[in-house]
Amino acid sequence: SLRRLASKYAMPARMWRHGIHSFLELLRHRLPASLEFILMFIYLAYSMMALLY
Repeated sequence: SLRRLASKYAMPARMWRHGIHSFLELLRHRLPASLEFILMFIYLAYSMMALLY
């Protein structure tokens, strides 16, 4: 039942819309200095999203 909560409340989509995408856009505007942070954040965000599926 706990696993169904993520899909019931559309948590992956909401995390992407309100958290992940916004932060990536912020970092993108600060390229090339933020490239390493972008890569680290993508790996972290991917691992969190994978746990929700």
